[in-house]
Amino acid sequence: MTEKSRVLSGMRPTGNLHLGNYLGALDNWVRLQDDYECFFFVASWHALTTDAENSGQAPESTIEMAADWLGAGLDPERSTLFIQSLVPEHAELHLLFSMVTPLGWLERVPTFKEMVEQLGLESPSYGLLGYPLLQAADILMYKAQWVPVGVDQVPHIELTREVARRFNHTWKRAVFPEPGAKLTEIPKVPGTDGRKMSKSLGNAIFLSDTPEAIAAKVKPMVTDPARKRRSDPGNPDVCPVFDLHKIFTPAPAREACATGCRTAAIGCLDCKAVLLEHMVPPLAKIREARERFAAKPREIVEILHEGSRRARVFAQKTMEEVRSLINLEPRYQMTIDTEAAPESQGLTVRVESFVGPLDLLLHLCRTNEVDLANLPIRAITEQYLAHLESVQFQDLETAGAFMVMAATLIYLKSKLLLPPDPDAPPDELDEEGELLRQELAERLREYARVKTLGAWLGEREAEQALLYGRTVAELPPPEDVPLEDLSVHLLERAITRLIQEQKRRTPREIEPNPLSILERMGEIVDLLRNTWSILFSSVAGQERVRAEWVVTLLALLELVRLGQARAHQAELFGEIVIEGPTTDAAAAPTGGEPAGGDSE
Repeated sequence: MTEKSRVLSGMRPTGNLHLGNYLGALDNWVRLQDDYECFFFVASWHALTTDAENSGQAPESTIEMAADWLGAGLDPERSTLFIQSLVPEHAELHLLFSMVTPLGWLERVPTFKEMVEQLGLESPSYGLLGYPLLQAADILMYKAQWVPVGVDQVPHIELTREVARRFNHTWKRAVFPEPGAKLTEIPKVPGTDGRKMSKSLGNAIFLSDTPEAIAAKVKPMVTDPARKRRSDPGNPDVCPVFDLHKIFTPAPAREACATGCRTAAIGCLDCKAVLLEHMVPPLAKIREARERFAAKPREIVEILHEGSRRARVFAQKTMEEVRSLINLEPRYQMTIDTEAAPESQGLTVRVESFVGPLDLLLHLCRTNEVDLANLPIRAITEQYLAHLESVQFQDLETAGAFMVMAATLIYLKSKLLLPPDPDAPPDELDEEGELLRQELAERLREYARVKTLGAWLGEREAEQALLYGRTVAELPPPEDVPLEDLSVHLLERAITRLIQEQKRRTPREIEPNPLSILERMGEIVDLLRNTWSILFSSVAGQERVRAEWVVTLLALLELVRLGQARAHQAELFGEIVIEGPTTDAAAAPTGGEPAGGDSE
């Protein structure tokens, strides 16, 4: 069976998708599922490049967008749907790419200058400049062969190809394939005002719109501006409504509308009625499907988290290969742990990178994307022996385990070099060798399951460490009373003693963190802007805890020192009155140091 080519694409979490998003990308994604291995992701980090201040809207927008994905036909069983920020390896690869990518490559990307001009940015962020590089990391992480894009996105794919070539050349190994742009024919999708359909322009038809809402948006759509009266002939070639006819209406009905428009045989409302007749049914089908998913947001979250888990498994394999190639950390070093080892056991020696031969073998299989059910004995043996050459063992027991595995692999490889049947395929083993290979594969699968479970338990342990349970209250010491001597009076006395003991225990109060001195200074200054004077007790408040009174007093003293406030007290232990600064003091500069102070 021929392995499918891999495709990757993503969308920013902008909430409900409109008709332009569907026809420009999503509809094509759905069709690609039949012939390609597809990865589609929510580009959550990309959204920060232009809308960081609204990051809190991303969770809800992600669910709404994913509901549109699923309603349009994306199948989580046939495609991997995931959230970019749940796969942190993307950020690591982006960082490594930034070390070898010239600045000029990013500055010449045409969309960067367009976005700076469009958004009116005087000082664009590095994230905006570097987002094509993050996009390259998204694509190359999964070694995608194809990226479905429009013509305007081709420069980004070319940059990705250049980054892949630069990385492969720098480290002398073809780690990343150069992806190709799978050009998508994007139809012209006008908005209800004739301009390009866009949510920000308020001219969009959403996949979540009801048939009534769609009709209400289509009927007042602009048409041929030269056709002012019903009797005037029109020109379908300049009519935005006819652009939608080209997408939804079959050729015979579309040509009939075009002829009727040119001869003034039909009016614009008649033409729009024909469009709605063919446009509403397919969109209603999508809306009904997306509503079923939107009613179960928890299911959407589970789909995205499961897809993110699958994507991260792939990403971790890629990053293992990248890290081993870049080779920043010491590997295969032997560390000696003498603290916890009893004297009778001597020294405990372990390999830092691999805890045993199965761990090393599993790493090699995952790095080479090998199916454990069909181990390539030749290649795995050579790589295993090459790894052993770089390890210097100081413990015979540890070394023996690795050597036994090496002997097993060499034995299997020898059977391939001298097959009993000369006409057998080159990688076919005899019965004994095949049984040995199957046994080794089963051990690897079992070890992989245990290692995955161990990693999961480690994550659970880390999560549990952040939870603090309520301790059980201590009970009073029991009385030594024989069971046969129990009576109602003894039980009543025990219960009474228990209740009294609990009453004596005062519950511990958890006090919130008080405001800082600077924050309290700001409060006092704001109050003084609206009045001539205020009382210290009104600022401190009767309900505040001691720490907040102290902070308030220190804030007042600092304001007095800086000349931003005045305070006086008529009598000892009397009320403190706080007044605003004089005109001269108010004009003095503010800050943490007095005006005119000497600098060291």
